[in-house]
Amino acid sequence: MDADRVKLFIERFAEPYTAMPLLGVGGYCTERPLRVEVRYDGVAATVAVPTDAVAGSPGPYHFAIHLPVEDNVRNVTVLAVYESREEIWFDGRLETIRQRSEDESPPSKFTAKNLLSPRRWLGRVRRAAEAARTVKSKVEFRLFKRRFPHRDVHDASVEATALTPLVRSGLEAEIAGFSYRPTISILCPVYNVEPKWLRHAVESVRSQLYGQWELCLADDASTNPATVQSLRSLVGTDPRIKVTFRETNGHICVATNAAADLATGEFVALMDNDDELSPDALARVVAAVQSRRDVDLIYSDEDKIDATGRRYDPQFKPDWSPELLFSYNYVNHFTVMRRSLFEAVGRFRESFEGSQDHDLLLRLTERTDRVVHVPHILYHWRSLPSSTASAAGVKRYVHTAGRKAVAEALQRRGVNATLTVPAFAERLGLPVLSLDGPDDGPMVSVIIQGDGAEITEKAIQERTQVFPYFMQV
Repeated sequence: MDADRVKLFIERFAEPYTAMPLLGVGGYCTERPLRVEVRYDGVAATVAVPTDAVAGSPGPYHFAIHLPVEDNVRNVTVLAVYESREEIWFDGRLETIRQRSEDESPPSKFTAKNLLSPRRWLGRVRRAAEAARTVKSKVEFRLFKRRFPHRDVHDASVEATALTPLVRSGLEAEIAGFSYRPTISILCPVYNVEPKWLRHAVESVRSQLYGQWELCLADDASTNPATVQSLRSLVGTDPRIKVTFRETNGHICVATNAAADLATGEFVALMDNDDELSPDALARVVAAVQSRRDVDLIYSDEDKIDATGRRYDPQFKPDWSPELLFSYNYVNHFTVMRRSLFEAVGRFRESFEGSQDHDLLLRLTERTDRVVHVPHILYHWRSLPSSTASAAGVKRYVHTAGRKAVAEALQRRGVNATLTVPAFAERLGLPVLSLDGPDDGPMVSVIIQGDGAEITEKAIQERTQVFPYFMQV
């Protein structure tokens, strides 16, 4: 810092009435920077824009900052940001900054001088008025909240995208104009599900606006008599509903394959026995293939639904990303695939229970890249205490099966990479993987724009092998 250009004053002091530790930064400069930043341990704490100083000051531009000092702060940096450069004016440990003595601080007690000072009384009146305004604002805010309660963002989204009579009539008109009307066979394995959730699932299929479907239910030797009775009551109620009963329990892969034995549609779709489809699910899937009849795989967005019917936690997915599919099964629900391809890859494989869908998708997409994403929430994943929707850590075998599915896919494709679990996934118990392979790919240029560029650059350098030149915009 050039002392001829900059006069910097920095000190620590205690706020006189609350004893809160504060940092004061101020000064004058002859060249006006865009802003003056104070950073705590490299992270921006506050910013000031210099203003014109009064006549006779040490410099034409003046700035002043007061900000709290947090307990964990170790280092303080004061820097000026110009159009083409940054200039550090101070960088040092907090404890090295001068602490204003108590004698120098404004008095915090009512001494005779304090009591009779008009300036002090004016300050007290102003603080009292400010406190009154704060109380008034808090009361008004609470009354406002009571009158206009908070709405969850997804609750508003659900309401805004509801299937109103107008939207429904528009979809029905669109369906009537479909020139391509494939049958979709919905495969649903069933095991000891509560009858009420099974009813919800079945009714969500019956309520579809697109009518060319068949629901293939396969009971996996349920031990709950109520589940078996509910399935038997469905037999004969609708020719599109087909039910089979397995004599022995084979788990979800075997049960879903048994449901597939009943399927005759051009496409098969996957559904769990306690989840729900939106009424427009099949209509939007078939609408997506009207102009692309060679599509082999279709998937949609989804959300979760709890036992009360409240929808939450929407999953808005990207368009087809084979790289992301290696990390985790982001496709998930609602998945519709061409039945001939489903049969060609060998259906579901045993020993992948928990990640059987992920394994199937990896094998399917080795044979096709004709994949379409329908950007609508068409599937509601039931969240119950025992379900994977409630918490990924409930079924630990999901992690093991998912890792095995990806490892075999890498081996089949001849990809030389090792699998690791990212720190955040380990911490949260999520079945997410990352791939680490040889650093022989194409070079990537990183252009950093905006404030905090140094922090971003440091993070990239710590976590990746990077090209040694950075260009900041």
